[in-house]
Amino acid sequence: RCAATPDDTLCPTGFFCGMNGCAVFAYAVSDTGLYDVRLPAGVSSFIGTTRYPGGEARTLTDVALDSDGGLFGMQGTDLVMVDRLTAQLTFVRSLGMGMNALDVLPGGLLYGSGGSSVFSINRASGALTVAGTLPVGESASGDLAVVEGRIFITTTQGFGNDKLVEVAVDGGQSRVIGDVGFDCLWGLAAYGSLLYGFDCNGQILRINLTTGAGTPIATGGPDWWGASSR
Repeated sequence: RCAATPDDTLCPTGFFCGMNGCAVFAYAVSDTGLYDVRLPAGVSSFIGTTRYPGGEARTLTDVALDSDGGLFGMQGTDLVMVDRLTAQLTFVRSLGMGMNALDVLPGGLLYGSGGSSVFSINRASGALTVAGTLPVGESASGDLAVVEGRIFITTTQGFGNDKLVEVAVDGGQSRVIGDVGFDCLWGLAAYGSLLYGFDCNGQILRINLTTGAGTPIATGGPDWWGASSR
């Protein structure tokens, strides 16, 4: 019986190794599991239970896929690495606060959010620097994503539907784009020029970047807690 070690360098630019060869991937997490999600179809496949070696299942509040294929996750107040093929967790460092939104920007900057602020995260030290603030009354609902250089986040006021907000990290004002039409949108994943959302009711949505409105493309999934793509 033959076996091989996955090597992302053998894949075309922008592609990574997965269970079925080289592909462009989106990853999403439920309360205890990691999933491979094929966009734009919205078909998800279970990879494994998110846990430390030999440990119990752990809940990740979000994941962020780096350009080199590394997958970051937030587990409580801890930044972790997630094995894309097994869902095994490796502790990186404590950030001192919990975050429910995480993404890697082009160029490698790691950003996160919890509450009404968006932070730049120093990978080496774990230090947090406020990079932007959300509109008054809005708090991070569950995720960040970058589409063609623009940073988006889903926000909540604690009731009603989530909103799509474009985040300004250059000293400008973040702005509400519109009502998504659904609540608990805890995962976002960019796919080319398109944005997809993942909610706690098992739906995957395509989100209009002009109006913020979400359109379901897949239902019946697990309760999505976070997502990312590259």
